[in-house]
Amino acid sequence: MKFFNLSIKFLIVFLITLIIGCVKNKNGNSEILKQTDKQTDSIKKIDLVHIPDIIGDWRLIRQNKYNRLFLYENNTWKMIFTDYKNDTLIEKGKYTIAKDSAVFFRYFGTLHWPNTDTINDYKTSLGAFVLFLNEKGQLKDNQEDYDQTYVKVN
Repeated sequence: MKFFNLSIKFLIVFLITLIIGCVKNKNGNSEILKQTDKQTDSIKKIDLVHIPDIIGDWRLIRQNKYNRLFLYENNTWKMIFTDYKNDTLIEKGKYTIAKDSAVFFRYFGTLHWPNTDTINDYKTSLGAFVLFLNEKGQLKDNQEDYDQTYVKVN
C-alpha cells in the first residue's frame, strides 16, 4: 500500500511538472518550454548539404559480395545482390531523400531467395534501411557493423 501511495504522489508531481512546462504560443498551440543555454545559442547553424542527382546505377563491390543499386526518377529503387556462390536476390521498394543527406529505403512487394523463401512486405516499414550521402557524393551505410559504400556508375 505504501508503494502505491508513493507511485500516486510521483505521478501527480510528474503531471504538474509537465503541465507547467507547456505554454500557449502565438498561434494558440501548446508547446514545451525550451531552456535556453549560452552553449546551445553559440552553436553555428549547419548549412544544408547539397544533394546531387542520385538517380542512376550505384555499385558496391566487396569480398564475396556484389551489389547493384538502381535509383529511378519515380522514387523507386531496385537492388540486385549476388554472393560468391552466384545466388541472386532482387529487392525493390521506394526511397525518400531527407534534407540532411539521408536516403530512406523501404521494401515493397515480394522478396524471393533462390530457395523457396518468400517475404511479403507491402505497407510496413519492415526491412527498411538508410544510406547517407557523404562529402564525396557516395552513398554510405554507417552502421557500426557495416562498412559499405556505394559509388555511382552513371
